[in-house]
Amino acid sequence: MDTKQLLMIGVSLLASAAAGPALGQEKQEQYIQVAEIEIDPSQIDAYRTAVKEHIEMAVRVEPGVLTLYAVSDKDDPSKVKVFEIYRDGEAYVRKYATPTSRDDALLEQNLPRIEAR
Repeated sequence: MDTKQLLMIGVSLLASAAAGPALGQEKQEQYIQVAEIEIDPSQIDAYRTAVKEHIEMAVRVEPGVLTLYAVSDKDDPSKVKVFEIYRDGEAYVRKYATPTSRDDALLEQNLPRIEAR
């Protein structure tokens, strides 16, 4: 195969990748969930530890979970914004429909720490 043929193959591959899904296929859009919660101020450190473990586990083992973030307000650390990004809406539904998520011990132990949603 000469250089010209390799160049044509490369250009063809790039063009097909950039074109997106084939005709008849719908492009799945990422699903983003944002929540604002308020943590019991006396439980902030325990919440941070538990939520860090939960995030690491979810991203590592749950299909379709792309990333999760829990960000505290710098002026009031009891106020937390949670950002969840999933491959698509179906991945979000699957995550919360699975027994491992529904009965997750980390989530259960943190529910008393959440004062407001």
